[in-house]
Amino acid sequence: MLEKQGTWKLVPRISIGKTKLVRCKYVFKNKRIKDGETIFKSRLVACGYSQVAGESFSLDELYASVVAHSSIRFLLSYGCQNGMLISQADITSAYLQSKLDDEVYMVPRPDMWENGKPPVDELGNELCLKLERGLCGLKQSGFCGRKLSRNLFSATRWVLWKQRGTATCTSRSFD
Repeated sequence: MLEKQGTWKLVPRISIGKTKLVRCKYVFKNKRIKDGETIFKSRLVACGYSQVAGESFSLDELYASVVAHSSIRFLLSYGCQNGMLISQADITSAYLQSKLDDEVYMVPRPDMWENGKPPVDELGNELCLKLERGLCGLKQSGFCGRKLSRNLFSATRWVLWKQRGTATCTSRSFD
């Protein structure tokens, strides 16, 4: 699925110079559904702790999209007092859909390695992944995901979305 979305492209390791590669790993989870059946899930996660500030991300891109409970309580009470219709929007897999602004290079996925060696091109050059889209675990993924949702909401012509003060995750609409 990640290849179909254009999350990365293979580039020769020699072409990126001494840029440090971000490591990655799979995270596995067993999920039980109602019938007692177990579903095995996996997720490719970038090891953001191996990123270097200023090289693969800038410090102003560190952002975690969280909302204060007091903001939610205020919005719900304000909506109830004024008879407003309250709705919620959620962008599924926003991290995976957001485009990266910085050049981030990652070690090939563990399943791309053969006999303990990374993939190579036809000339024998070692390949690495140039990330085009965000992955869970990258330092700048939250920032890029928020930017994606902000662009999506501002692209709707019938509603104008505006950020409310310091609560960066709450927005209000003007008809």
